[in-house]
Amino acid sequence: MMLRKLALALTISAIVANVGGCKKDEPAPETKAPTETTGKVEGAVEAPKIEEPKAPEAGTEAVKVDEKAPDTEAPKPIEPTEESPKAEQPTPAGDAAQEEASKAAAAQTERQKQLQDIYTLGRQNNDESISKLVDIMKSDQEPGIRATAIRVISGDKIDRILPTLKELANSDVQPVKIEAAILLYKWGEKEFASPILDELSGQGVALRRAFLIGRKDGKNQYDPAAKGFLQKGLGAENVYTRLDAALGLYEIGDEKKALEVFQNVMEKEETFYVRLAALNYLRHLKDDPKIKKVIEIALKDKDERVQKRAEQILNETAPNPE
Repeated sequence: MMLRKLALALTISAIVANVGGCKKDEPAPETKAPTETTGKVEGAVEAPKIEEPKAPEAGTEAVKVDEKAPDTEAPKPIEPTEESPKAEQPTPAGDAAQEEASKAAAAQTERQKQLQDIYTLGRQNNDESISKLVDIMKSDQEPGIRATAIRVISGDKIDRILPTLKELANSDVQPVKIEAAILLYKWGEKEFASPILDELSGQGVALRRAFLIGRKDGKNQYDPAAKGFLQKGLGAENVYTRLDAALGLYEIGDEKKALEVFQNVMEKEETFYVRLAALNYLRHLKDDPKIKKVIEIALKDKDERVQKRAEQILNETAPNPE
């Protein structure tokens, strides 16, 4: 009996020892989201597989995740702030603006080159260069380029290009129309050009150049018809047209009205670069006592740039008018 009890006890002991030393295969412990108090994942040996977050099932509550979650969690998207904008987001508006600015700068550079080439052709003043200028003025390029191709032509009348100039003087492209009409008038085609100039004068276009016929005793000389056109210019809405007309009238001898225009601009015009333009118009007349008084108004101008320009003009040798 004792032997049976002893054998049974030994058997039970062996079974217990076997159970305690050999664990069955169990699934890996589930990694729980850390709580706000611990901030750690207990029992995590290696990072679990990151899956896309899923909406909680109906009837359950989402588990709160501590803001300082360990690397074992799927990373949270960073909310944009003023300090940390979303760098990965594209900025199409900014890129487009930069591209447009680059294109504009390249176009301006190309335009300047074109103008330089046109002035070079004008200085050459031979059959080949005139033909090239005619091609430009008849082209579909921008009006400013075409008008410049006319303006650089100087010297005696060139009969072979008169038909082209007359056609352009009747066009609807105003810059081209102006330059063609002015050149025709200066070349003696007054019967054709005068009605066009009269039309342009009514539109407030500065036409003083059309009536300049040369210089005598250091002064500009004008065509007899200039006074009527220039008086119309004094009533123009465009301030530069008024200044241009006033200069011509002063040089013709109608000084009172002209001085009123310049003095009014220097004392009342709000835009500083218009006052600068008035000074530049008067630059070649700065030794005239009446003109000098107008320029001296600018020495007390509210804008330092205007003051400095007045000082420069008063202290330099008077240039020929441009």
